[in-house]
Amino acid sequence: MEAFSNMTVYLILLAVIAVTGIFLTEIKPNRVKRIIYVSAVFLSLILLSAFRYGIGNDYFSYINTFQLINDINTPHPTQGEISYEPLFTLLTRFIGLFTQNTEVYTAVYSICALVPAGFAVYLYSKRPMISCFTYVCFAFFYMTMNFTRQAIAVSIILLGWKFLRDRKIIPAMLIIIAAAGFHYSALIMIPIYFLAALKPRPLLIGIEAAAAALAFIFSDKLITLAAKLLGGKYEEYLSSEFVLEGLSPVYVILPVLIFAAVYGTYLVKNKHGDAETEDNIFANLMFYQAVIWIFMTKHSIMERFAYYPFVFSVLALPAAVQYIESLISDRKGLDEINRKMAETEELTVEWLDLMRLSVRQKHKMRRGKAVYALSLLAICGVSLWYNSYIGSAGFYGAHGVFPYQTNILSVRKKGMEMLSPIQRDRMLSAVDSTIDFLLLAADDDYTVIVSTKGEYTRFLDNTFLRAYRLRGFEGNFPEHRTGTAVIAVSEEFGEPALYERYSGGEFSAQFNMDYGKIEITSSSRKNGKSSIIVCGKEYSSNEEGMNIVVIRTETGEVIDSVNISSNVNPHINSHFTE
Repeated sequence: MEAFSNMTVYLILLAVIAVTGIFLTEIKPNRVKRIIYVSAVFLSLILLSAFRYGIGNDYFSYINTFQLINDINTPHPTQGEISYEPLFTLLTRFIGLFTQNTEVYTAVYSICALVPAGFAVYLYSKRPMISCFTYVCFAFFYMTMNFTRQAIAVSIILLGWKFLRDRKIIPAMLIIIAAAGFHYSALIMIPIYFLAALKPRPLLIGIEAAAAALAFIFSDKLITLAAKLLGGKYEEYLSSEFVLEGLSPVYVILPVLIFAAVYGTYLVKNKHGDAETEDNIFANLMFYQAVIWIFMTKHSIMERFAYYPFVFSVLALPAAVQYIESLISDRKGLDEINRKMAETEELTVEWLDLMRLSVRQKHKMRRGKAVYALSLLAICGVSLWYNSYIGSAGFYGAHGVFPYQTNILSVRKKGMEMLSPIQRDRMLSAVDSTIDFLLLAADDDYTVIVSTKGEYTRFLDNTFLRAYRLRGFEGNFPEHRTGTAVIAVSEEFGEPALYERYSGGEFSAQFNMDYGKIEITSSSRKNGKSSIIVCGKEYSSNEEGMNIVVIRTETGEVIDSVNISSNVNPHINSHFTE
């Protein structure tokens, strides 16, 4: 039940993709329906990605990068110390020319990651519903909320399918270079471009598999050699968990199944003389992605390389399914029968024979549709299993996007308004979301006290500030940046704060409330002091960041005391009141 609630938004999304896809692209499909369907699906994905908050393992890291590249909320210029891919840096600086709003920045990159993929599905997919459904289930959508740079690179590579398929080397290389402008790992597509053109005969696949097995055995040495040749930050990866540890072998099941399905289809097409360049490339790409996923069980960093060939599964699977349906239905035979009947005089012996063939042909067509329906159910079933698995992996699922959270405060606050005072008290000490904590605390029954220590502004974004200001605080953190401490006290929701002061160094304030004395100390130094004493008892954790104490105003009972760290973690570090 908990896993379901964590994935509710995504499951509703998948249900809508499937149902609307059947009506718009499977029943009497046409170009207009295709445009409407693909546009609606990817617009929904863009909105979900753009209006998210605090989800995606790298969410706050990218916000920090945006601020650093554009010197927002930083005490000293830092651009000379930043090293990112050129197109990513250029686009980030370009956005910074027009806005400092991190939500706009997030939305722009969501558009950049999803629009090319949407165009690719519209242009190239033989069955858009399967492509859209698998795009979400296979985690490409979740990537856009985590691996932002790489998600854009993968999307650009997918959009370049025409050049890869048609062996247009110059445009293909330009596409790969453009993708590498957002993430250098896209350069793996250069050798893949040349290897994918080979005929994937069983002998060749066997030789490549043997070579891959040998490389797998000596992968530690090969990665060490590659890192030393590249030098710089790549050598630092050698001691990281991404190189030393692998992911669960369960992740390999889906890639291997996809390779088996696509390669099996290629062998059938080749036997019937129907195989084309596209089929060769699909079969090779699915083999390479399966091999890379297998390497990922030993070195998790390989996951980043796997996505480039893996993304073509959203095109390869629909193509395979459509061919199998067409083969069983014998569509070529139907076309030939219809042509002969049009040329034959009615009620002749030849015409009657053709009629009998036509009846048998209709039975084949029904069998073909039945096989397609079963294939569709199998793809959706396996995809949903994989989506469920990655949604339950770890504490916040794959890519850290489970459960979904939005930066639209009115949506998040609505559910909290229904809570009773007792429920609110209990949730305050249990909730692990910074924003949800602030929204719970923004209630007229609570007094909210803020003390800071050292750095506390670095990762405070627009959504945090809006939630903080709901309590009546001015929240002028961006103006003060680092080097200042703050003491703030709000006694009543909807009214200006009782006290809010920013100052350098260390300073204190005292208040006599109806229920007793409050003494607060804040410091701008890491080795300074953060103190919140209520009726003679200390409640501040005295940790770096923002320390907040919530008191029930009527009784003076301390309901909760938390520390919101200034590190990248989007969640509250610790609750201190039992």
